[in-house]
Amino acid sequence: MMFYDPYSERQGLYRFLSENKVLICIAAVLLFIVGMELASLYHRIRGGAGDVANDGAAAQAAGENVGENAEPHGRDGALDAGSGQAAGTQAAWVDDAQAPGKPDGDWRLVLINNNHPMPEAYAVSLASLRNGLQVDERIREPLEQMIADAGSAGLSVLVASAYRTAAKQTELYENKVERLRAQGMEENQAKAEAIREVAFPGNSEHQLGLAVDLVASHYQRLDDGQADTAENQWLQARCRDYGFILRYPQDKTDITGVIYESWHFRYVGVEAAGEIMDKGLCLEEYIDLLNGK
Repeated sequence: MMFYDPYSERQGLYRFLSENKVLICIAAVLLFIVGMELASLYHRIRGGAGDVANDGAAAQAAGENVGENAEPHGRDGALDAGSGQAAGTQAAWVDDAQAPGKPDGDWRLVLINNNHPMPEAYAVSLASLRNGLQVDERIREPLEQMIADAGSAGLSVLVASAYRTAAKQTELYENKVERLRAQGMEENQAKAEAIREVAFPGNSEHQLGLAVDLVASHYQRLDDGQADTAENQWLQARCRDYGFILRYPQDKTDITGVIYESWHFRYVGVEAAGEIMDKGLCLEEYIDLLNGK
């Protein structure tokens, strides 16, 4: 029978530790670094839900979860060179006469659509949300307050898309055209259909930094089902209190030129939002009303 000697086993362990202490130290440092990176990743993902009030879900889902109009988390966080927009400058027109649909110089009511593209002179000062996406710095506070209040009501709202560079908008538009062509459409038909869902570069409110796509954390798709979520119904009923409107209503597609987007909210200020929502208008109609048309 073999005699078990625990003292000898301990001595062997001590020798191993002594002979390999350098490797053990290196391994410990590597494990520490990996642990810190994992902790940092976890907190970044949790932080995205700060755009979400009280929810630990990641603020962005990959691929189709947030639809073709949204970009994966952080992807558009940095500005593209040559996009015509830059951080650190105040949103303004070089010449107010160039500002389409801008009554009395009000930056909140700038009208951008297929008939009113953004002039190259437009620049915006951006602020980052907790999930890394960006908006015009002047709307961050009311946006975050709206999402926080939704959280207090037991709802979890995610920012799926916010500011976009011209380069990003071009990529989304061209991808949509290619998908439609792959389905058998002629190029001209595909382009005409694409702009009903993805604005032509220069015609997107996302390039203003005043528009956001908001989704329920449990339903991260930009489709008809979004309107059925409690989160979207809460937003549509209360967005006006924070200066936002539902930009593309279901019964205004002939005027806006855009399909019903229950997830797309635009900042116009509390006063204008109240009038627009009370009167059942879209932004185009409200601008006409202000201009006496």
